[in-house]
Amino acid sequence: MARVKRASPEIFPALPSASNRQPAPSASYASYASIASGRAAALQGKVAPYLAMVLDPHSKDKGARYPDETIVPTGLNHLAASASYTIPDGGSTFVTGLRWKCSRDTPGGADTAPILTAAPTYGSGDWSEYGTPQTTWASLSAVDRTLAAGIRVRLVGLPTSTFLPAGTVYFLQLQSIELGSLPLTEAAAIQAVTAGKGFSCTVNELSKTDGITLPYLPQGPMSFVFSDTDSEAPVTAGSTSTSTVVSANGFLFVIGFGLQAGQTLRFDYAHHIEYIPRSIAAGIVATRVEPPSAELRDAISRGAQAIQSSLAGATSASKVQRLVDGGASAILPLAKVAMNMVPGGRLLAAGGAALSSSLGGPSWLTSALSALA
Repeated sequence: MARVKRASPEIFPALPSASNRQPAPSASYASYASIASGRAAALQGKVAPYLAMVLDPHSKDKGARYPDETIVPTGLNHLAASASYTIPDGGSTFVTGLRWKCSRDTPGGADTAPILTAAPTYGSGDWSEYGTPQTTWASLSAVDRTLAAGIRVRLVGLPTSTFLPAGTVYFLQLQSIELGSLPLTEAAAIQAVTAGKGFSCTVNELSKTDGITLPYLPQGPMSFVFSDTDSEAPVTAGSTSTSTVVSANGFLFVIGFGLQAGQTLRFDYAHHIEYIPRSIAAGIVATRVEPPSAELRDAISRGAQAIQSSLAGATSASKVQRLVDGGASAILPLAKVAMNMVPGGRLLAAGGAALSSSLGGPSWLTSALSALA
């Protein structure tokens, strides 16, 4: 029997022992500051643009394609509409909504339009489209998907001699099947917030802001499925639909209770849409292929999850305003997400904060690193 030749030490060198192991490089203020800065830069260049569009869908300039394996060139479109609503005499409630799927009044009926205009109760408002801009865009599109959507609510008028507005506003993201089954009572709205379907704040808190946005948050990978333009997502299995979509993403729903007659609210509706143009759109629509990135899709999912965790169940404007005002204050929560995606990122940030403090680093850096941890 042939003897097996033992491998030489040169092929499999011995692992370093405690005596010959190289000492770990010492941590330094500069290295931690550099790493933290690098993470922030990576966030700014990759994750932040898409999540910024989700948080502030009213800004046309924040449109960003979704980085999946779509190999057909796509175009981007932004639709926006605004309307004011005054609480009528004898009334104290309002209802408005925005459907995820942006479609026109096609054979499905008027209920296929995206915007549920503000009204005292559900059923008394009209479903409407975005008007001429939507009609023009839809005629050029074959299939489409919603990337971001939102409703912004602002208090723009008070009754005479009123300084402290009354009432509570509930911002909810519901599934389509819940539209007809959810009782339009404040108890039901409170229950929906408690179930993590949204948040609420008082009208008095709302009056002290520049407006609060209810952003559409993806429900999962099926939220990014393309479907036929001018069609709606099926509400229940077996229902009639002209769409090839396989997932119902629901809608955004804002409802208020206990408001005084004479209060005027301003509603801003917005949609960011990615679509594959028809051949007749050649030379009209600027298209581009977005490079796929599983890492970026995972980062977007984690970011949306972090936003959802922060918004779900909140009952005051102070807890949600940093995320839903669309401003620079939203960057910090997103930075936390980016650090958490890095193995050991939170420990790195915590160590950097302690080191910065011990070395007398600037207070802003210490605070920032502590926040990231």
